[in-house]
Amino acid sequence: MQFELTLDASQQDNPHSFNLIIEESIIEAGGFQFRIKQLQRKSKGNVKSLLSQHIFFDNIWVGK
Repeated sequence: MQFELTLDASQQDNPHSFNLIIEESIIEAGGFQFRIKQLQRKSKGNVKSLLSQHIFFDNIWVGK
């Protein structure tokens, strides 16, 4: 089971944080933290489409 978050973020709706949305950065949604793993810019408008995983998966690698 994976705990993932996918979303589209537009510069118009998120002018202050849009440039902070980069691969491997952490975002918070619904009280959970997610690490951005895949990021694509959409050709229409200034929009980023992202796939992120819960930070739980970060802790798996630290423990090994």
